[in-house]
Formats: sequence, C-alpha cells, structure tokens
Amino acid sequence: MSNEIIDVQALFFSQAMRRKGISLTPLFITVGAVFLANNFLSWSAVSSTVLKGLIGYGYYPFLALLWSTIVVVIGWAVVRVASAAGVMKNTSADSTVEPLSPFLYSLNVFLPVIDLHQEKYWWPGAGSSGRYILFGKSVIVRGHAVRLYLWCQIIAGWVLSAFFIAGISGLIKHGS
Repeated sequence: MSNEIIDVQALFFSQAMRRKGISLTPLFITVGAVFLANNFLSWSAVSSTVLKGLIGYGYYPFLALLWSTIVVVIGWAVVRVASAAGVMKNTSADSTVEPLSPFLYSLNVFLPVIDLHQEKYWWPGAGSSGRYILFGKSVIVRGHAVRLYLWCQIIAGWVLSAFFIAGISGLIKHGS
C-alpha cells in the first residue's frame, strides 16, 4: 500500500479522534492507519498469528507442548489454591474417594481423552467461596471463578492437542 493512502487514512483517523476530544500522538495515528489500511483484523491475519504462536506454522509443533505446560501449571496453582480455600467439593456419594491431587487434577482437566479419576470425583462448588493467604494478603476464592478457569482449561486442552497433532502429522505447514 502506498504511503499517500496511509497518510490520508492517518489524517482522517486523527480528525475523527479530535472530534471525539481524543488527542493522539502522530505515532499512534500512523499505527492506527496502518492497521486500518492493511486490515490486520482479518480472519487470515488472526489465523496466521494463532498458527505462528501455537505451532510455528507447523515447523515447531512442540511449541504447543510449551503452551500446554504453561496451562497445566497455572491450573495446578488454581486447583491448589481452591483446594486450600475449601472450594473444591467431593462430588461422589462414595466415601472411599481418591484424595485430591492438584497436579493430577489439572492434567485430568487439560487432557481431552485421558481419565485420571480426579475430575469425576472433585469439582469446585458453584456457590462456594473461601479465603486463601497469598503473599501475606487474604484473597477470596470463588467457586464459579475456578469453574470458569477450568472450563477455559478444558477448551485449551482440546485446541492445543488438536494443533499439536496437526503439527506433528504435517497437516499444517507454512504456505499451505
């Protein structure tokens, strides 16, 4: 795209911002115009960014394992805090239940096909809440917030597993 078109779009962008009472520096105006001019929020740009970040366009499928490790470790911390705050509830009527293991629980939630017998016995109570001392401060832990994170972790598990398998199998390569 030519510089003249970007400059005209930057001018229109800056005029629109001034009418709204927003003062922007020329750098932000130029960046905004470039985003508008090149349509950076298109589906192909978003999907390309996702493919690059998750599996390096198929050249680095083990990058998905790094992201998976990060999600599982965060889940481990969330479940550990929720357990200590008393938010994790036993969902089984059976009195002989596996004790809650936060790391195994996080793995169980993340891995789509594997059952480690943690998730079916333990789940955060929706209306439950508790307190946890984090870095010397008392933090309220709410069951619905823990559930929300766990649902996001389940979705991340399916997405990252699919991208990992697609990257390993060669289904996704740069330029395809």
